[in-house]
Amino acid sequence: MRVAQNVSRTVQNPNQITGFLLVSCFALPLLALVILIASGAISAFSAGLQGSLAEKAPYAGLFRLLNLLWTVGWVLQLMVFGLLARLLMRAGDDSLAVPAFIAVFVAGIVGVLHGTFHMSVETWASLQTAQTGNTPAAYEPLRIWVGSAFRIAYVLALLGTIGFGWSLLRTRFLAPWAGWTMIGWGIFWLASYLVGAGLPAILFIMPAVIGITLLIDSSEKAV
Repeated sequence: MRVAQNVSRTVQNPNQITGFLLVSCFALPLLALVILIASGAISAFSAGLQGSLAEKAPYAGLFRLLNLLWTVGWVLQLMVFGLLARLLMRAGDDSLAVPAFIAVFVAGIVGVLHGTFHMSVETWASLQTAQTGNTPAAYEPLRIWVGSAFRIAYVLALLGTIGFGWSLLRTRFLAPWAGWTMIGWGIFWLASYLVGAGLPAILFIMPAVIGITLLIDSSEKAV
């Protein structure tokens, strides 16, 4: 009976729910990476990054799955940042939590578009290129447009990360190190992007760190 009551309290605790979902956001891209490595399709993936679509054609089904996991990860992160913003607003901060969520929301929508493009259009283009030897004419303009939109989304996501970190500091919702870490992470990768370095997957790492922190903090308070 006591175990059931503890489980019930855990399920009803919004902090723990948000923390669990934040960690889950990172689990999906991580699973995609594990599948990519295990499948032996890394060379085809690298070739695709360099513009060689034909090499991805034999792995069309695999890349659809990987981009589906990537897309679902964006959808989940979009929803969970909404929950985090709500918790911060309840803690007394709406002047930073709301703008930070708007930045992350826009970035999330573009992230879903980015994943959907690679899951559908790029996979189709790779099959067509392998069959005909020619890349479909519509592919390149779409790729450039989606890529440009995602670069803007990348910056917005990092700005949102900084905003959420600042909000964590103002509300003292978590230990100060969590807010400072989030701010430092956002500033570091934003500066890296400005000098030409960037990695989309890093957008999922800091939410997972905050998620783990939320789970630990909630568990300690429940004891």
